[in-house]
Amino acid sequence: MPPAERRRDPHLVSDDLTGAEFHEGDRVTSLRVVDPGADEVSYVRRWGVWHRDLDGSTDEVASDAEVRGLADAEHVVRHLPRPKRATAAVGGPRRVVVTGLGAVTPLGVGVGELWRGLLEGRHGIRELEGEEFAELPVRVAGTVPVDPAELLPRAAARRMNRAAQFAVLAAREAWGDAGFVAGGTRESGLDPERIGVSLGTILGDASILVGGDRKLREKGPRAVSPLTTPMTVPSQASSQVSLDLHITGEARTVTAACASGTEAIGSAIDRIRYGRIDVALAGGAEAVVTPAIMASFAAMRALSTRGVADGSSPSRPFGKDRDGFVNGEGAGVLVLEAEEHARARGGADLLRGRGVGPVRRRAPHGGA
Repeated sequence: MPPAERRRDPHLVSDDLTGAEFHEGDRVTSLRVVDPGADEVSYVRRWGVWHRDLDGSTDEVASDAEVRGLADAEHVVRHLPRPKRATAAVGGPRRVVVTGLGAVTPLGVGVGELWRGLLEGRHGIRELEGEEFAELPVRVAGTVPVDPAELLPRAAARRMNRAAQFAVLAAREAWGDAGFVAGGTRESGLDPERIGVSLGTILGDASILVGGDRKLREKGPRAVSPLTTPMTVPSQASSQVSLDLHITGEARTVTAACASGTEAIGSAIDRIRYGRIDVALAGGAEAVVTPAIMASFAAMRALSTRGVADGSSPSRPFGKDRDGFVNGEGAGVLVLEAEEHARARGGADLLRGRGVGPVRRRAPHGGA
């Protein structure tokens, strides 16, 4: 397009960066408009210099002067200042509402699949068919029927353990269900430091550590992946959710046995009520259907020994004939939001959180 025509189209005119005041967290994008197949290049200002976006393939950085000179006859440049920090409410605790839901469960991926399965009376508990489970006294568990890695970009999935993959998928669904724009905080026009993550996880994915130990014993230390440690820690789920949605406010992990998810939600409610953050993704994620964990619970005599041959669920915690729990995997995430924040953006509240009380853990199956 000739320069004269470009000047008449406001969408093809760059922002004037000559006198722009730059701050930490600002973003600048550059698009080569003369190339129909060009990708937008994005820079974020951190520690006084401009870094290529985390999704980029290089470690390129630029100075303020270099960024000001990005605009030319072939490129359109946009300056996106960091959203201003919202002022915490005064005058007492704020009301908290639930505005989004996300789930990955043995009934399928998504809240819709979960709800449909419940209405149809399905339980999602299956026989464990892998040969590694063959010698176990209990071989049933609630397993997710799809591979979560296939629903995520390959490069990202390789750096996440199974529980983190579940958490990211559930968080994305909850984020969209709340009415936010896919991609995260910047696409939704939110201050990333006013958003938090609070997830409950006991182990995360025990198979990563077991696999690393096996490689160490069989092939030596050089065979152990450098990702073994970061993919083993319980905090990987909350960390990966915060990275995926570009959240920089908080990334909290609660480890409290079977109450982990509940306490994570309670913690997030309090953080919002008292003005620390405005929005939180809260819930739990776990992936511990592994031979060692199953064998340990079976040795405690904590697992139900009922099979699934008759079609009924062996998980019946309130039944007179209950004989133990059933191990499972998956993730559930809520979007919690300060009521005034939700109203200001037109969000619909699904539920109100009045507060959280003490959680009493009763674990007859162990010392948890």
